[in-house]
Amino acid sequence: MEDIQKSLDYLCEAIRQTRAGGTGNPLKRLEYLDTGTQQIVRPIFEDGAGRNGYYDVSVSGDSGIAVLMDVYKHFIKEMW
Repeated sequence: MEDIQKSLDYLCEAIRQTRAGGTGNPLKRLEYLDTGTQQIVRPIFEDGAGRNGYYDVSVSGDSGIAVLMDVYKHFIKEMW
């Protein structure tokens, strides 16, 4: 079984090592949430931004690698 949260922890650390992800308002964590009806990744920043779900990425039904690709495509590439 894939540990999606662990993969997201590694991705978060990699992002934090970049200029964009580690300065200003750095990314604090990427939370994997399974509500029973949907799975989402919620990026949370050091100042608390993101807790309201504004940056949520839907990853329902995704494999581990697909989760990472969706986070890249829908959060890093489009919103950051």
